[in-house]
Amino acid sequence: MTRTIFRLLPVAAALLLSSSTASALVDLTRGQRLMAVDGVQPRQDRITFRFTKDPGLFALENPLCPAVTKIQFLTQGQVTAEQLLDCTKWKVAGTGFRYVDNPVKPGSVRRIQYRVGTLVVTLQGVPYANDALAGPVDFVETRVTIGGAEYCARWDQPPGKYVRNVAHRIVIRGPTTACQVQCGNQIVEAPEQCDDGDLARATATSSSRSRARRART
Repeated sequence: MTRTIFRLLPVAAALLLSSSTASALVDLTRGQRLMAVDGVQPRQDRITFRFTKDPGLFALENPLCPAVTKIQFLTQGQVTAEQLLDCTKWKVAGTGFRYVDNPVKPGSVRRIQYRVGTLVVTLQGVPYANDALAGPVDFVETRVTIGGAEYCARWDQPPGKYVRNVAHRIVIRGPTTACQVQCGNQIVEAPEQCDDGDLARATATSSSRSRARRART
């Protein structure tokens, strides 16, 4: 029992540093690698991406129920549907949290490692396969909402590097940069009240819009 209490202390300390109640954009700049595969069969569709030693992850949100976790991707020509994850699948794991789910069997996997400085996400099969990323891309934005934080990163070259960028496979090495908030990208972002996806009409106003970002220390 004593060992369990001490093991949870780092998690509790990290959570105390993150006490917001409203979702805030947190830029992740230490992305290591992203790989997306668009296979022949839905069970072959897969995406995985990793951040390590990222300052944006030095304070953790509490992902346990009733917190909301959702994942979405954005490229120059594709905005995927948000995937809402089952909060009951989150578990405390060492100094952080772990998520494992098999929503549609066989071949369906959703897995997240979430601890101080580190975020690793893997999605495979349905429901990711219903709206899987396909190349080639100009960039990929990964958006992972956990509780009150929306962790956002833009995978692009530079500062990263394209290792593979073809129709069925995208591989990008980090680092990553901040997401570029844009009116008309079909994603509602503060101070927007709505976003109808009209990029042409939004061009004139996009430069005047900004997104509140949480200061992380």
